[in-house]
Amino acid sequence: MKNMKKSSLALLIAATAIIICAIAFLFIEQSNAKEQAKKMEALDTASRNIAEAGLKTTRAELQQLVEQAYDETMTRYDALSATDKKGFEVDKMFYARAEALLASRVNKPITSTDFDLVRGEQPTAETILSHVDGEHYTLTATGKIAKTIATVAQDYTLSLKVPVSKTTDRYHYQYAVHATNQIVVQKGSKVVGNLATAKTSDIAVDSASCQYLQNGSGYYDECYNDGNTDASPLKMRNAQSFKTYLPSFPKKDLKAFDALPIPAENLYLPIPEADQYNEVTEEDGTIRKVKKTEAELELLKKYYYKDGVLTMNSMTQEMFTPTEPFSFSESEVHIRELTVDGINAVIDIGDSDQVVRADRVNLQNGATLTIKGAGSFKLYTKNFGMTNGEITAADKASIETYLDGKEAITFDDTFKSPGLLYVRAAHVTLPATGGFEGNIITGAKRLTLNGVVNNTKQLILAPKATVSLKNDTVFNGAIIAKNVYMEESTLIFAKPEDQIPIPLAVEQFDTPIQLVQVGNVAAK
Repeated sequence: MKNMKKSSLALLIAATAIIICAIAFLFIEQSNAKEQAKKMEALDTASRNIAEAGLKTTRAELQQLVEQAYDETMTRYDALSATDKKGFEVDKMFYARAEALLASRVNKPITSTDFDLVRGEQPTAETILSHVDGEHYTLTATGKIAKTIATVAQDYTLSLKVPVSKTTDRYHYQYAVHATNQIVVQKGSKVVGNLATAKTSDIAVDSASCQYLQNGSGYYDECYNDGNTDASPLKMRNAQSFKTYLPSFPKKDLKAFDALPIPAENLYLPIPEADQYNEVTEEDGTIRKVKKTEAELELLKKYYYKDGVLTMNSMTQEMFTPTEPFSFSESEVHIRELTVDGINAVIDIGDSDQVVRADRVNLQNGATLTIKGAGSFKLYTKNFGMTNGEITAADKASIETYLDGKEAITFDDTFKSPGLLYVRAAHVTLPATGGFEGNIITGAKRLTLNGVVNNTKQLILAPKATVSLKNDTVFNGAIIAKNVYMEESTLIFAKPEDQIPIPLAVEQFDTPIQLVQVGNVAAK
């Protein structure tokens, strides 16, 4: 019995010892597992930190490229004329240059090992820049410690934010044609100088035509005719809104001139005294002079101004001779019609400014209207009727013509006039003589140069118009228009002799606030 009790006690003690050992062993195993988990968690965190450090290092390297792109863009911008600055899109040019520099880093792993050892292992970070589209990229970095790997990603987007102010400058004339929409050069035409519009694909130089690079003495004999592609280096991309370029037509002045009364007095050449009398023979045979009646005198009157019409012809020429020219009694005159027929009629304006508002102007039978003096002569007319003649300036007189009618006008091949032409709305066709020797400004939708050969360096400013050059036109100067079409014609760029000052609001860029926008770092 004692022995059985002793055996049972021994078994109990042994079982207890085994249980205690098992519990102790289990506790030890659990402690080891927790420790191992902590170690693994620490390695995961360390690997992610290494990956994020790789992102940071790579962003710093890419930032240098992006800053280089911005600096190069601004260096290019600062070197431009006001004309080119106005059409230069800084953000797009910056993005294009930055994308070009970043292209060398796209899909090329960058490995970093500049980290402290972790548990005797050398951490590494591998970063890759991927191009999504446009200005959008993704940075992906993988951190590795021994066999522990963590991968993170971050959006990387080119995003320019820069303070911009405006300064006033002036348009620089530097293109043969600067158009809003299309430029078409065809049928054996020639352009010497650059062509510019919003899109170079809107400039077409056909295979029968040529565009030449200008130099100091002429042009280089290399023909560019690439159709409507942008392969030619002489096609420039410069988008501008030319409607703001159009100087205001003097509508208020014109309204005031129209309000002037048309002089009612009729003027005629002096009637020779001998012609004012009839000879009457008395009964005794004596001859007596008797004043003619008003009806008889009326038949002798040679009117040079009647019913609002100023007429200069062979009958009235003596009122308009170089030695005894005609002068207006007022500095601003409103008449219905001004006609010069077959003579050289001289009007002396002295050193003053003379304004003539004529509803209609006629030059016919090779007539010449000569404006003499040192002042300015401004002719406002609704329409030209006959244009078989010319207007000339004597001494230092300056002449400007303002056409405010809507009726289309085709000037005669013999017509010439110095000075400015400003057309409000009419479609004007200029002749072989060039028509007007000064600048041509029009607010109309069409302007045609038909066989024009100009001897002065002119500006055509036609922001709303389609300008057509045809029939062997040779034009020296510059054209600013909505569209330009050339057929069998030549255009040679030259800075206009009388450059119209066109103000431009040019942007000035300060230190950028932001070049790149990055997203949050996320595990992959």
